[in-house]
Amino acid sequence: MRHRGTQAEKERRIRSRMRFLLKSKGMLRGSLLTLETKCGKPGCRCERGEKHRLVVIEQSRRGKTRMRTVPAGLKREVEEWVRNYQEFRELLEALSELNWEKLEERKREK
Repeated sequence: MRHRGTQAEKERRIRSRMRFLLKSKGMLRGSLLTLETKCGKPGCRCERGEKHRLVVIEQSRRGKTRMRTVPAGLKREVEEWVRNYQEFRELLEALSELNWEKLEERKREK
């Protein structure tokens, strides 16, 4: 059985980190991908095998996949948004697990 004080402290840490992430610059659900493409222009380097690299964010929504190009100047920021979203989701799952454990403890106490 877990000690309630430890559980409460863990919950406080989780909630604190969640608040921090909510106040951060942003969160974005999705995956960053690097695509290599050919443009089709005559004489372009991509004709010789040096394909153009394009960074995109991919996201599923309502059963459909959508993509947006990420400008080079925003790549690091978008990477941070994606990491923030992933961390927030993990924290939410951890909080849910703590609450599940609370229910289990109450069941045992009866």
